[in-house]
Amino acid sequence: MRKTLFSGLLLVFAVPLAFGSLPAPEKFDAAVVGNVIQTSWDPVANADKYSVKIVAAYDTDGNAEIDVYLVFDFGTSDRTDGYPMSDPFLDIPLSALEISVDTDNDGIPDTQLMPLAGAASVKALNPGKGKGRQDNPFSNVVELEFPE
Repeated sequence: MRKTLFSGLLLVFAVPLAFGSLPAPEKFDAAVVGNVIQTSWDPVANADKYSVKIVAAYDTDGNAEIDVYLVFDFGTSDRTDGYPMSDPFLDIPLSALEISVDTDNDGIPDTQLMPLAGAASVKALNPGKGKGRQDNPFSNVVELEFPE
């Protein structure tokens, strides 16, 4: 399973050829703690907000093998914890990664699934007129271990 996850994540976390206006955040860390994914990183000078990318791997047919990778983006501008969007951390509820699957192919989702595996990364953003492109590089990738 780890080999499959790694090869799939390489495609999703490919580094663009041209970078935007801010460097990648350093010392990115992410871990599943209780019912949230806790992420943190060193602040980037001039960053107004951040975007955390999570690639989640799912077994949709019950054979214990990864069938689908989904990419989720969570921004610090969407936070509900009262902290400023420029703060270098974000807690993401595991429920945000839960998907509905139609296992009996009747057109009605009948099963809720959580990821088997995943990975996370973050990039700094400073959007606005004259601030340059926002295709900034992502930080290091951290593998996530989900409870079974």
